[in-house]
Amino acid sequence: MTWLVEIKAAVLLGWFVAIFVLERLAAATTRPPGHGRIARNLVLWVMVIILSPLLVLPIAYWASAHALWARPGTPNAFWLIVDLLVLDLFTYLLHIAYHRVPAMWRLHGPHHLDRFLDSTTALRFHFGEVLLSAILRAPIVIVLAIPFAHIIVFELLLTAASIFYHSNVKLPAALEHALSRVMVTPSIHWVHHHRRTEDTNSNYGAVLSIWDRVFSTKSATNRSPDMEIGAPDIDEKPLIGLLLAPVTGLKKS
Repeated sequence: MTWLVEIKAAVLLGWFVAIFVLERLAAATTRPPGHGRIARNLVLWVMVIILSPLLVLPIAYWASAHALWARPGTPNAFWLIVDLLVLDLFTYLLHIAYHRVPAMWRLHGPHHLDRFLDSTTALRFHFGEVLLSAILRAPIVIVLAIPFAHIIVFELLLTAASIFYHSNVKLPAALEHALSRVMVTPSIHWVHHHRRTEDTNSNYGAVLSIWDRVFSTKSATNRSPDMEIGAPDIDEKPLIGLLLAPVTGLKKS
């Protein structure tokens, strides 16, 4: 399965570069000056890249290898669709937990402290959150006998979608409206990063936008160019503050 992981990495790198360039050619909102935030985001990404092959992928592979049952000979396409839906629903529910459980928010909070959104924000996750997510997902993989390959495909879709809906790309209104009926788009996810508690605690969708409608967690707020981005009442932290957040917490301003 090494080849599948390599394909995933190559596709995501190409996708990220394409979106990174596009959002500078067709920006939806004005970009703040300076490169400090991009540097912080990329450093956090490098840490995740280092952690993933050492811990995250082995956890996923181990869980798949210890499935509690063997699946019948149903076509793989059927199970792939089922697994992608299950993993997306689980990620949606886990996202809610990261916002509502104080100890988990310490891990997830650094992602929300970014005061502007672009493709690099999609890569700005504390490595502790990535590791915990892999651990919490393992029982689901074991119980439902989800193959390792299906996990990699889901992670490819999830990361590609995240880069897209965190991006500052200006989309035609009709196109974004059509896409938002099925998948999470910038107009949906930027509201989740609105520096307002009611909006931050809404729009939890990971890939599909249906879960927020089904479980009534969709915000009624519409994205606007002057929407203030960030975590409610908490300012951005230097890199060391982001790394130590699970221990020191994220104190309000």
